[in-house]
Amino acid sequence: ILPSKVKWMQVDDWGIVIAACENGLYGIDPRDGNKIWENTTLTNIKEDFYNTIENTPLILIADKGADAKTVVINGMTGEVIFDSSVEGFEKIVSRKVLPEIEGLLVAFKDANGDGIALYNYVNGSQVWISTSEKTKSKAVQPEPFMDHENNVIFANGSFVYRIDASNGEILWTYETKKSLIDLFTN
Repeated sequence: ILPSKVKWMQVDDWGIVIAACENGLYGIDPRDGNKIWENTTLTNIKEDFYNTIENTPLILIADKGADAKTVVINGMTGEVIFDSSVEGFEKIVSRKVLPEIEGLLVAFKDANGDGIALYNYVNGSQVWISTSEKTKSKAVQPEPFMDHENNVIFANGSFVYRIDASNGEILWTYETKKSLIDLFTN
């Protein structure tokens, strides 16, 4: 029995029923209906903010609101693995799961500028963070991606960065006068 009205329910990839209530998120055993875990800090989660991370027990909750908060929880335990507001990020610009390196790549904006960070999505630890000056560009930026050597290609404003995915070191920077979306789609 849950403490408030159920807004929606889904079964995650591991067979646990995830129930979203006004006062929290709950993991329920489908065999007997018993509550396995509860997280009362995640309230009023909309169903379209909820996504499973394929082939993992992890759940991505990506708020598309003004603050664009991102939370990753373990669907087996309810444990919070990553919370953008705890990390101090004002706005999450994009988030990408990189299963080949068990990583969650997060592009963000904060008071100090723009940046990109890699988190281990198994234990929530920050692997690295790379920051740059705040961009003035309002152009649509392509989402970061991994190249054939497992390095991250990241566009920010008029700059393109190639970042070593293992340690966050910037391998090269390229400034372009052309719209970055054109570079990535041609």
